[in-house]
Amino acid sequence: LQREVPELSERVGEWLSNTFAFEVQGTKLQQWVREHSGKVPKQIQKATTAEDKREASLAQWLRYVGQKCRKGELREHDLRLLQREVPELSERVGEWLSNTFAFEVQGTKLQQWVREHSGKVPKQIQKATTAEDKREASLAQWLRYVGQKCRKGELREHDLRLLQREVPE
Repeated sequence: LQREVPELSERVGEWLSNTFAFEVQGTKLQQWVREHSGKVPKQIQKATTAEDKREASLAQWLRYVGQKCRKGELREHDLRLLQREVPELSERVGEWLSNTFAFEVQGTKLQQWVREHSGKVPKQIQKATTAEDKREASLAQWLRYVGQKCRKGELREHDLRLLQREVPE
């Protein structure tokens, strides 16, 4: 392709050298934040200057990373790297991680409860008084919420697969 369309040579070269890899974009972001005294790039509607285009590109990448994280499609390692390398994003990445991994935490709690109760699924308890009843009621409520999301088609495929793995029938 590079030989047939020389105008693409630079772009193809960038692709081959992993310019668009997570670590490289993270480094570009880290550099930009440092150059702008800790400011995080914002989306710019009409970027005209090279600097505005650079900021807009990094903001777009950050938005993409957030979306991928919320879908459960990013490695935690990459997010931790971003959190460590760009401390100004630590809170935002922490929110992404807590939202993404909260489902996994609840799934693990459900799996443990089902195992402890010989395969029984937690049921809603109207007046939970003991700690164990409250634990069961909380898990049953979470399951009801997950079921509603699933019926509406709003449950991420990643979460559905996780749930199927955590609590086999």
